[in-house]
Amino acid sequence: MAVHDLAAARADAVRPAARTANDDVGVDARTPEGERQEWERQPVTPPKQRRAVEPERAHVAVTELRESRGRVVERRVYGCVRKCAAERKDDALGAAALGQVVVDERHPRVRCRSPGLHASQPRLDHGNGERRRLRDEMTRDARRERRLRVVFVDHVARLSGGEIALLRLLPALARDVDVHVILGEEGPLDERLRSQGISVEVLPLAPALRDLGKDTLGPRRLDLSTAARAVPYVPRLGRRIRAHGADLVHTNSLKAALYGGAAGRFARVPVIWHVRDRIADDYLPHSAVLLVRAAARLLPTAVVANSQTTLDTVPRARRGRVVQNPIVPDAVDGPPPAAPRAHAGTTVGIVGRLAPWKGQDVFLDAFAQAFRDTGVRGRVIGSALFGEDAYRQQLAQQAERIGIADQIEFRGFRENVWAELAELDVLVHCSVIPEPFGQVVLEGMAAGLPVVAANAGGPAELITNGVDGILTPPGDAHELAEALRHLERDATLRATLGSAAARRSEEFRPERSAAKLLAIYREVLPP
Repeated sequence: MAVHDLAAARADAVRPAARTANDDVGVDARTPEGERQEWERQPVTPPKQRRAVEPERAHVAVTELRESRGRVVERRVYGCVRKCAAERKDDALGAAALGQVVVDERHPRVRCRSPGLHASQPRLDHGNGERRRLRDEMTRDARRERRLRVVFVDHVARLSGGEIALLRLLPALARDVDVHVILGEEGPLDERLRSQGISVEVLPLAPALRDLGKDTLGPRRLDLSTAARAVPYVPRLGRRIRAHGADLVHTNSLKAALYGGAAGRFARVPVIWHVRDRIADDYLPHSAVLLVRAAARLLPTAVVANSQTTLDTVPRARRGRVVQNPIVPDAVDGPPPAAPRAHAGTTVGIVGRLAPWKGQDVFLDAFAQAFRDTGVRGRVIGSALFGEDAYRQQLAQQAERIGIADQIEFRGFRENVWAELAELDVLVHCSVIPEPFGQVVLEGMAAGLPVVAANAGGPAELITNGVDGILTPPGDAHELAEALRHLERDATLRATLGSAAARRSEEFRPERSAAKLLAIYREVLPP
């Protein structure tokens, strides 16, 4: 409301209804100049007279509904005006409305210590009746006029499993949705997303909090000073979410689900959890399981899981859905080959982060049982993350001890996974505990490779045993060795399984995953 309008309303509240001296000299008392002159001529009203005027005033609330970054925001302007000047009330208060105005004289009385108007800060309206109907109608109209805005939140920018899945999903989703990504650090994911035209910003998360290992989440191990650093970060992130006018917040990691979910609630925006980890005692510390399961009942509006195995570990998930991680070849390198390339000898490999639960030690034992002192070569592709470097040394020592060191090559981290898969004849996956999804399994299938995987978790949902891959009991090196020997001897079986696997991978294209997410977004948002 303009300053002169506020002055006019204040003057109107205390001015006698009779004509003043200004009227005789041709100055209209209703103009800003006339109001100012008349106001200066008015004697100060004693407190008792001021209280006596109170019953003559009508307390009104003018509700201004306007669109702010795609959301309908309400601003109420409370005021006191004389009942005898009801025709002037709309002139004084109506100027406050930038959009559609509702005057509600039934609003609870506002206690005014002095004549004038008192404006509240903008806030979201959670009322009912005509005001709520009008707000909802304007919100729907605003949303129809523009595309949906979704803010994705991830705590890291490293190319791990969930981040690779996000990198493959967003270009397809961005065809129908305005996407913005907020990361907790700078890194390869930041660069790759920007190169694909995805809007990205980095809101630095404290390294001690960002790199907090899951094994430190117990009540006796957790550093409270480290956890306290998340407290100021949540409102900072919430303000960034609100500044982007987000319709939804989509968290992409377990840590991001906790602090990003709280930030979404702070910003009053629906939150989608994309859970890529099994919330179970054999995968996470018990204290972490309790924390995540409790938060799952409070923070997310809906939960998206990368497999049914993962979703089953999130109890009472609201609007739970399964959206598998999408698979798409790297556009720079072209599509993966339809069939494995011919080699002088057979090459068997395992791809993934080096971690005890990933079962690289089981792979080495099975390889030794099946191929020791033969021409078959083995490759371990991947590096240790999150403080697991000691496991890398243990694997090298194990290869020496069982006599296969000259047949095994430790390749380390390779960003171009398709080039590595093109050099393999058989891909092995042998996690000793159920894998939430098994993205590398799907990558191998898309590359047309026969895949031998552990018969548990996500891989068991991807592979039909004997049709498009082979499943073996988790942690059983003997059964894995038998399957590898069988595949090494039968090139026709390898080609048959590889072709079927490639056809199966077509069901997990990013376009299909994006379509599933859009359906969930529409269900979460009010009509």
